[in-house]
Amino acid sequence: MRLLAVLLGVCFGASLHAAPVPFDHQPQSPYEWNVYVKFKPHVKLNAAVRQQLLKDLKASLGPALGDDFGKVIVQDLADIPKERRDPLVTAFDDKGFAELGTDKFRVLTGVKSHFLTVEVKDGKFLLQSCQHDGDTGLATPQVRSQTVTDLDTLSRTAGLMLVADFGPTATVEALPDNKEACLLKMRGMELPGAKRWLKRGDVFTMSVIIDEPKPKDPKAPPLKPGQIVDAPKDRKAKPMSATLLRVLNIIETVEGPVKYEVAKCEIFTIYETAFPKPTRLVGYRAMKLSTQDAPVRVQLTDEKNNSPGPAVPLEIWATEYGGLATKPTPQDTLEGRNGLYKSGRNMRGIAYVWVKLGNEKLPFVLPVLTASGPNQIKFEFKEENVQKARFQDRVERFSSKVLDARLAQGL
Repeated sequence: MRLLAVLLGVCFGASLHAAPVPFDHQPQSPYEWNVYVKFKPHVKLNAAVRQQLLKDLKASLGPALGDDFGKVIVQDLADIPKERRDPLVTAFDDKGFAELGTDKFRVLTGVKSHFLTVEVKDGKFLLQSCQHDGDTGLATPQVRSQTVTDLDTLSRTAGLMLVADFGPTATVEALPDNKEACLLKMRGMELPGAKRWLKRGDVFTMSVIIDEPKPKDPKAPPLKPGQIVDAPKDRKAKPMSATLLRVLNIIETVEGPVKYEVAKCEIFTIYETAFPKPTRLVGYRAMKLSTQDAPVRVQLTDEKNNSPGPAVPLEIWATEYGGLATKPTPQDTLEGRNGLYKSGRNMRGIAYVWVKLGNEKLPFVLPVLTASGPNQIKFEFKEENVQKARFQDRVERFSSKVLDARLAQGL
């Protein structure tokens, strides 16, 4: 536990004396949702098909979001001149979905950018989508993928994929008398139709918001004697990838003359606190994830994306409650091989997953997502660690046999 606290401090440049700055939770701010569609050239994706899909998305996403809750803009990425694209759109077009979750796009913009690719593969339409959120600096954890066999269901499938991952955002506030719970104040909560986007059991992922100084502009005019200029700042996010929040209940609160609803959440984290205090702290924000009650699935690889072979003596288990103090039972073990594992029972949107190799044991907090594909976990299984784990396993088995023999002899 002490190691995790140290790692958290290093990661966020912790300063125990930094005090959070009041953070506007934007109760009356509607969302701006930009949807960019990238078509891969193919005879089946002619101009008529592309235009119809864009038209259908515009017609369906607006009502799905709600006219008062936000504004949706749908664009064919090819129609946007390169000189008019913002850096996020350019990076996606050049390098794909992986760019959306990188540190270079943590600056807060307040805008949601959702990317949808459409291509024809093996005679079928392959749709893939992922969202970048400008309120939290976060991207949805997985690329959603769906295959469609005919044009009649193409638009409907694309719309459902995008709506599923539209994640309302919120500011997060710690409860001074309860380290295991917190409050969420959702953006746009006072707007018509907002309540349907927040309910008991919803899962949110967190980020820490800080103000970072911008580099000095070499072209800026020199300061005059005695001139005072505020330091320019970039408001950025640092993800809390090992912390998740789950809504316990919705409660009504009052601030001055205004009444609004907030969500009380339980905290799932591997850290000593879900609320680190780095220098230049502004506050904490969260984005809703699309989760489900289902078995948790895990894809385990090393930093080079290699999967462990069948001879690697890994132990992997998952629990829904209890966190770091929970002792696993045989029923908690994840079954699988070659790096792909699955729990034998459902988890309610969140799972604590442990990976153990010999004496090395690491915890993870993972969302149980509705998107296709397992959660990705990076874990180092070098040959020297594997050899140590095998030796330890043989020692434990031998010790167990000796103990069983002594018990059988009545000693």
